[in-house]
Amino acid sequence: MRDLVASLPTRQLADKLVFRCLEADEPALMFIHPPTFQCQYRKFWQSPCAVSPAWLALLYGVLSCGAWIEKTMNPVMVESELPDLFHDLREKCAVSIAKSDLTAPGCYKVETALMYMGIEYLGSNNSKTGVSILLGIISRLAIMMGYHRSTHLYHPPLRPFEVEMRRRCWLLLSVTDSIVALQSGLPRVIYQGLGDFTRPRNLLYEDLDPAMSILPPSRPETETPSRIMYMLALDDMLSVANEITDITSKGAITPERTICLDQELKATRDRLPGALRMPLLTKPPEAQSDITIMQHTLEMIYQRSRCILHRQYLVSPQPTNIYKAFRWACVDAARCVLEYQCDLFQDVLRSPGNRQRVWFGASRSVSDCLTAAMVICLDVINESKAAQPFSESTRTELIQLLHKTYLSLKDTPRPSVEVAKAAERVATMLYQMGHAVTEGELRCSQPAATGASQLPNSQLSDHTAAPEEGASFPCTTFEDFLNGDSPLELFDWGLWDWEVQQFNSPLVENV
Repeated sequence: MRDLVASLPTRQLADKLVFRCLEADEPALMFIHPPTFQCQYRKFWQSPCAVSPAWLALLYGVLSCGAWIEKTMNPVMVESELPDLFHDLREKCAVSIAKSDLTAPGCYKVETALMYMGIEYLGSNNSKTGVSILLGIISRLAIMMGYHRSTHLYHPPLRPFEVEMRRRCWLLLSVTDSIVALQSGLPRVIYQGLGDFTRPRNLLYEDLDPAMSILPPSRPETETPSRIMYMLALDDMLSVANEITDITSKGAITPERTICLDQELKATRDRLPGALRMPLLTKPPEAQSDITIMQHTLEMIYQRSRCILHRQYLVSPQPTNIYKAFRWACVDAARCVLEYQCDLFQDVLRSPGNRQRVWFGASRSVSDCLTAAMVICLDVINESKAAQPFSESTRTELIQLLHKTYLSLKDTPRPSVEVAKAAERVATMLYQMGHAVTEGELRCSQPAATGASQLPNSQLSDHTAAPEEGASFPCTTFEDFLNGDSPLELFDWGLWDWEVQQFNSPLVENV
């Protein structure tokens, strides 16, 4: 313990990093109550060696989070690798956690492990498989400590403040589990219906106090969206997304089941608080706010879920109108994801109100973006071989959207290793499709095609008609792309195509 305490940065630097972390308006940090932690932090410096290893690990986690935020907010450092300070603090956090023994229940252990998991997520540039494994350990610790259960049977009873913070921890675990599962491709750890916990109330930090004897009622949803309100909405959307993923992963589903799930997904989105739903008209850049990021995130989850629900129809032997509409619903959802991603990276994050805003969701957005880009690529590939492909203008616009996506990633105000890799992968897709990125595009912040989209709007969840058919167009270098002769990392295009095509036989049987 003495060595770990001695390894802390100077008080001046520690104060700065703690302030950076606690002042960040980031929903994922909702499990830390800043006033309470600040009080504990001041007492810590009076007797540094008197704290438990778990709380010291929490402090190191807060410090490393502050170092990540400092790097992200610093325009000089934003394009560089994470600083050594971040990695050193993260390592000390891990050592402190090891000394605290996560196999036994204890105070601050779940909160500390959550903070460390968040740091690993922010510092990871891969598919988050390591984060998924870590999440499994933390979830089991939380279950062992009863975070997933109602607290009314506890004896002695827990304080209202502690009850509410435990609820926030479990909500964060549930949301993170779903997001990491989508990114890593690994199964979720927390299954549907586990426990009987009560969801946290929509309360601000100033509504909570460790000495309170009773929790105040939730604030109304008509108020400005809080971090808790957003996380609750995120959990609702991810719950339906998980159901869709579970059902579609077992094999082909009938058109009737597809329509039913699509309606359930749309109903969940319609139940979101009004302030968290995407407006019909896009706000000008100067009017963008942190709420806009929440709206984009929820809408991208909705569109990605539509994409997953309808992906089995990308390669379908049925030429009927309903199958064409299902296929186009998948493509339209992918198009919407890319449009929203471009808005996020080019307009929202550049707005004056968001230039200094902390955002932990870049990795998830990049993952959604790559999934959508692959769907569009596969559809263009398949349509190029079809007897009656969609019109040349539709194909051109989809390819232009990929160019726009590449430029939004390449020219983002929040560059990172992960974003740079994503830009390279989109560029590789375009190159293999015969539409390589040009030097002129590299010098522009926006592609030439920035006008209003001529594609059908995102209301195709109601399965309206697919775009009109037109003249065919020649095949390019798609075969090399599908056969794997591409530097695109971490994606087996042949396997993707096979998995989609394997739905053909079951689809015929289910009709």
